[in-house]
Amino acid sequence: MNRCRLLITAFTAFLLMCRAGAQLIRRVAPLLAAIRAAAGDADVAGLLERNQQSRYETMRLLVAILAEKPGFNQALGEERAADIVDALTRDELYLLLCVTRGWTVEEWTAWVAATLANQLFPTSSPAPSLEQSHPRNAGGL
Repeated sequence: MNRCRLLITAFTAFLLMCRAGAQLIRRVAPLLAAIRAAAGDADVAGLLERNQQSRYETMRLLVAILAEKPGFNQALGEERAADIVDALTRDELYLLLCVTRGWTVEEWTAWVAATLANQLFPTSSPAPSLEQSHPRNAGGL
């Protein structure tokens, strides 16, 4: 989190976050799938809920840091921004795009970072456009 305070652009922060997130997702996705499959058990369901709440709180802290940067989309607000960050960086979306649809990790990382930068910093983001960051148009991302 402290690195995010020092970064020059939100896009750079999102890119670093997505790269780290992709590494983590690749390691824990099978475990999370097993946990979700066993969510009928009350203890497992509680563990899953605590994990999701902890993850969301981390996203809220990240957004609070980013909200201090010039150009943050104040109309969006921190809560909605945290919802967007949480949704776009979930393992389910990563698995859908990278495993099911065949995106590379680099394509997913670039697309999520560009999408987050464009949503949270729409007027000041030097992020590539969403069309440029899409894997079918990325030209080698």
